[in-house]
Amino acid sequence: MKKIVIKSFVFFCLVSSAMAQTASVDSIRELLAVTEAKKLLDGIFAQIDPLIKASISQATAGENLTKEQQLELEKTFPKITEECVRVMREELSWEQMEPMYLEIYQKSFTQEEVDGLLSFYKSPAGVALIKKMPVVMQETMVAMQQRMGPMMARVQQAVEKAVKESDKNE
Repeated sequence: MKKIVIKSFVFFCLVSSAMAQTASVDSIRELLAVTEAKKLLDGIFAQIDPLIKASISQATAGENLTKEQQLELEKTFPKITEECVRVMREELSWEQMEPMYLEIYQKSFTQEEVDGLLSFYKSPAGVALIKKMPVVMQETMVAMQQRMGPMMARVQQAVEKAVKESDKNE
């Protein structure tokens, strides 16, 4: 009886490991190609300029900049943007990022799951998702930026209130 249990357990382990086969690098590369991951990564660079502008606006909000400071900021902005884009293009290039994607996908998905994802992304619904997702993401980023200002104002008020209450308790 003991031998049957051991054989059954070994068989179960073999079947389980076969069922959860690690996804191949080639299938993951195909999935990344089908989902246009490189194109999405490249799309980030188009959004850098507005993000930097928004960051500078937020950083200078409430500051009383002189005309001279404003002119200096406007003069320096293109240099800042250019340098940020250069660094980001180096660090986030497909050549730098693909190995990371491959490793993460291989850790996260089995071959069966990658095959299922490939089937979905090759279907009409999957193709629609791939084509429309950049617009969805862009609109989401714009909506989030619009929410950040009021949210940060509320956070600042909450922090000020907490500091005042803390000062009262001392």
